[in-house]
Amino acid sequence: MMRSNALLAAAFFLVLTGCDNSISHEYRQERSEKNYQLGIEEFNAGNIDKAIAYLSQAIKLSPGNASARFQLAVIQQESKKDYLGALCNFAEYVRIAERSDKAQIANERVVNCKRLLLSAMALE
Repeated sequence: MMRSNALLAAAFFLVLTGCDNSISHEYRQERSEKNYQLGIEEFNAGNIDKAIAYLSQAIKLSPGNASARFQLAVIQQESKKDYLGALCNFAEYVRIAERSDKAQIANERVVNCKRLLLSAMALE
């Protein structure tokens, strides 16, 4: 479990930093926001609830922060199994950043979250 969390954190970090030269100034600015940075640090440290709190605060302070919205949605879906929250944040991400390189990924995750949510509801 620790190994998979470490691998997930490393992959997450690489996704955030590996393409830094190809992201627009706007996204780079979003990712430099204090609450966003703290959220990523907490996620990398394995503090999922704190990461969610910081990313949620980043969105509250700047509702158009697509980067925070995408990362929050990923954490909600993968770490918390909060498919409804993830679905809402992925859908909002697509609305905000429909021309971004991650829009297709977000659209696919919307479909996946809908499927997972329906499946979870059927089990209740």
